[in-house]
Amino acid sequence: MAEASAKRSSKQKRKTRKQSPKWLKWTKRAIVSVTALGLLGCVAGWLLFISEFHKAQDEVNAFYDVREQMQVPPSEIISADGKLLYQVSAERRDYKTLAEIPVVVQHAVLAAEDRRFYQHAGVDPWALLRIMFTGLKEGHATQGGSTLTMQLAKRISSKGERTLTRKIHDMALATAVEQQFSKDQVLELYLNQVYFGAHAYGIAAAADVYFGKDLSELTPSDAAILARCVRRPSFENPFVNLPKSIENRNVVLRTMKEEGYLSQKDYEKALAEKPKLRDKPSDTVRIYRYPYFTSHVLQFLHREHPNIHLEDGGYRIETTLDTGMQEAAEQEVKQFVREHRGQKVTTAAMVLMNADGEILTEVGGASFERNQFNVVSQGRRQPGSSFKPFVYATAFATGKLNSLDDTLSNEKVVYPAEAGRAVYAPKNSNGKYGGSVTVRTAIAYSINIPAVRVGEMVGPGTVVDYAQNVFGFVSPMHAVLSLPLGTNDVNMLEMAQGYSTFMLNGDRATPMIVRKITQITDGEVIADYSPRIFRKILDPRVAGIIDEALRGVVEHGTATYAEGLVPNARGKTGTTQNNTDAWFCGYANGIVGISWIANEHPRKGRTPSYLPMDREVYGGTVTVRLWAAVMKKAIERYGNKFVSVHVDNERKNRDAKDAPSAIPKTTETDPSLGPDEVPLGPTDDAAPLQPGDTPPAQPPTKSDGTDDASPNDVPTVPVNRNPSVAADSGAKDKDQYVEVEVCADSGLKANVYCPETVVRRFKKGTEPKRTCNIHKGGG
Repeated sequence: MAEASAKRSSKQKRKTRKQSPKWLKWTKRAIVSVTALGLLGCVAGWLLFISEFHKAQDEVNAFYDVREQMQVPPSEIISADGKLLYQVSAERRDYKTLAEIPVVVQHAVLAAEDRRFYQHAGVDPWALLRIMFTGLKEGHATQGGSTLTMQLAKRISSKGERTLTRKIHDMALATAVEQQFSKDQVLELYLNQVYFGAHAYGIAAAADVYFGKDLSELTPSDAAILARCVRRPSFENPFVNLPKSIENRNVVLRTMKEEGYLSQKDYEKALAEKPKLRDKPSDTVRIYRYPYFTSHVLQFLHREHPNIHLEDGGYRIETTLDTGMQEAAEQEVKQFVREHRGQKVTTAAMVLMNADGEILTEVGGASFERNQFNVVSQGRRQPGSSFKPFVYATAFATGKLNSLDDTLSNEKVVYPAEAGRAVYAPKNSNGKYGGSVTVRTAIAYSINIPAVRVGEMVGPGTVVDYAQNVFGFVSPMHAVLSLPLGTNDVNMLEMAQGYSTFMLNGDRATPMIVRKITQITDGEVIADYSPRIFRKILDPRVAGIIDEALRGVVEHGTATYAEGLVPNARGKTGTTQNNTDAWFCGYANGIVGISWIANEHPRKGRTPSYLPMDREVYGGTVTVRLWAAVMKKAIERYGNKFVSVHVDNERKNRDAKDAPSAIPKTTETDPSLGPDEVPLGPTDDAAPLQPGDTPPAQPPTKSDGTDDASPNDVPTVPVNRNPSVAADSGAKDKDQYVEVEVCADSGLKANVYCPETVVRRFKKGTEPKRTCNIHKGGG
């Protein structure tokens, strides 16, 4: 009986077990699984933490350099007279020790960011548990949970990743940091390193940026506002969102009261205080004066010192600019453009260079705000007849000419077409031809025909060789017959360098804009430049002849306006076809001055386009006025300071290097021109001579067609032994050619919308038939 009863009881128990709810079974399994996964996660997390902790040990050393790095001053570009032109740093900083930071400011930051800072060891487990609980309750993360030390570690070590591994690394690094640094050291680093918005890094910079106060002047209200800027510095700072900033302040003040940092009375006073903000500073951390010159210096640094990053701070760049003269030149340029805008003069540029090659003044345009394109450092334009002195100098240097009294034919000449070249027929702007003129007269009155004949006599290839190897031109040049008339694009600094050869009696000064580059922190000299003078690059006799001729241009030639205004002035005028460019290049008292004017039209993302100015605008009638105005002030400022006192390298610092040229090295040719093509040539650079303005009468000279040039000297250029025959030949061939105005960009027939055009001669049947399809009217 008993046995049977026991069996029944056992069966009932088994039945009871079989009837247990299934959900309970799955719940138990789930709990076991979650617990196991949690333990595995903890183990994995701990192992990852240990691994990251070992890595962090090496990173802690970086914290020793943080203070030194944060005290690096901004990089600066300085003028020759000690004025600040440009200043830049990645951050605004003013490092303060913890003892210099008021306790109320420290308490505000602790209340806002890490109230248990002095209780944890870099990571606050209670804060992490609170965040996890709040996140589960709210369904999303509502707080960050990072301690001050973790935030500091993230700022110094992190690259911005938002991953679990990155978070664990920050925790490990924070723990490692607190093992080697005291709490006060960590707090000091944090208060100087954290970003408060508006380019302010560190509490001292923030106090100045937002309130214009020293740290000792901050009220509890001020401190609470700054303390909460840290969380969303770009969106919740008082400049951007004052109401939100006040709301955040009140939260911090309440926490400060709860932690015992503020009494009830001070708390209520701070709540009632109305923030007194200073005017919002510029969004930039740069000082940018005389931007054309300063941008040129930045281009130079990028080219010559690509490893120097000014934004890192700590560099001092000493330049050659004289701010007093620069100010005067900028005013003259702006006034000049205003006065001549009715003649379609919309821009002008001016550069002054002393006998050492130092750029004293650089005005690259009329308005940097309107157009940042710097004609001086970036532009290349046709110089017109201002290029002629280099052609005549080449002729004297090679023995093709002997004196300024040598005579040249002024008869019309037509050069027939050859492979790759159309018929070329140079013209004088006054339409007068015939007879002969002296070299002196040809230069003084800028007569085109004699200049072209001299180029032919020497050979265009020889002219190019001298331009590049003697006068220092680096722009590409086409060895063509129109070369003497300045049909190749050149840079203003190249012209300044070339003219210095005449001023310095055969020596050539290399344009320079930077004197010295140093590290501000330790005084290390990175580069120390001396003027670079090429001695006797040109025969002094030849330089003296051209100097005398250029004096004649001012005394009785195309630039008499400058006579009397600028003592001892020498120079040459230049005007290009259709009055698109007008130049005056010259020197006086050891200063080279290059001036240029145009009708400029800026194009976004492209170099400007240039349209014709009025027909009355010439280098000798208009540009010379700008040159004289600026040079007059330069002479008044410098007197004879630079006369025959160009630097002897033996007297310079023997450790200094020759200054790299300020002339841009990279140039581009006009894509619309073939290798042997150039626009038909410029006008003369003076207004067409009127009957009363004709050159002095020359002794009647009959050209016998003989000269000393060998045909071998000019193999690609047919020498015209009889100008009248050439003229007759040109008349016979006249009907076989046609002149067409084409777009400089597309090479097709120009339409009314083309910004820049040139007139080219084509053999009939080969001229472009289609109209430019690049420039169109309408929206």
